[in-house]
Amino acid sequence: MENKTVYAILALILLSSLAANLYVLYYEPLHEDAYFSLRYAEHVKEKFTPLTSDELSYGGRNLEEPFLYYYLLGLAAKIDENLVRIIAALITTSIILVVFLISSTFISKGLSLIPSVFAAFLPAMFKISIISPNVLAFLILFLLIYSFMRINEKGFLYLFIILSFLLPLTSFLSIFFIFAALIFLFIMFIEGKRLSELEWETLLFSIFVNVLVVLMMFRNSLLSYGPSFIWQNIPSSVLMEYFREFSPSHSKRKIRCCLAHSLFQHWSSYGLG
Repeated sequence: MENKTVYAILALILLSSLAANLYVLYYEPLHEDAYFSLRYAEHVKEKFTPLTSDELSYGGRNLEEPFLYYYLLGLAAKIDENLVRIIAALITTSIILVVFLISSTFISKGLSLIPSVFAAFLPAMFKISIISPNVLAFLILFLLIYSFMRINEKGFLYLFIILSFLLPLTSFLSIFFIFAALIFLFIMFIEGKRLSELEWETLLFSIFVNVLVVLMMFRNSLLSYGPSFIWQNIPSSVLMEYFREFSPSHSKRKIRCCLAHSLFQHWSSYGLG
């Protein structure tokens, strides 16, 4: 297949996806998560400060959310309210182009249209909510992968570094990126495959940046609540009904029982029981 034909089909896929995204945003009921994003964007538009508490969620809760996406929407809303939906649709559509670029490094450009079609009309993307920070996070993640694949080429090192800072400011998916990068390094070590010095340094730098930014965002909760900050925003009724095994009181009782059992076995082995 000629390149002109491939690019024409790709352009058609992009336009079709953009039209579908705009239709969903304007004519279909929004996902419940989208309303939170819109409220946060409205708050940024009016006050230009992060939203630290949400009075409409479970009777009120403190927020420690990555804020970059909401500021992007808030600035767009200052210009025109319709820009919020247009930007959300453009971000979702941009993922298709990055998927095509990644695929074309492994297979022919013609075959790369197949994963592009899947990325364009993947039902999960619509179910997640198009107006969601995770959509921008997916775009950044794919760009991180693509820039890492071409890290030795001019300009891609700087792109990778910039994206490494942007990802943890966009979504909690940065935590999954940290684990994925560590697993990748472990697999490379097990397989005995060597990365170049530049690849090692940039990947370790990216992991460090993501860990550092996540810890900085959660510093108040970590200092105030310790590990319990993980479940602090879960309503007590939900925590006791669905996460009873992981509740703080249950965990403490379980730890005490295990310690007592271990001590009893230890004493018994020396004939002290």
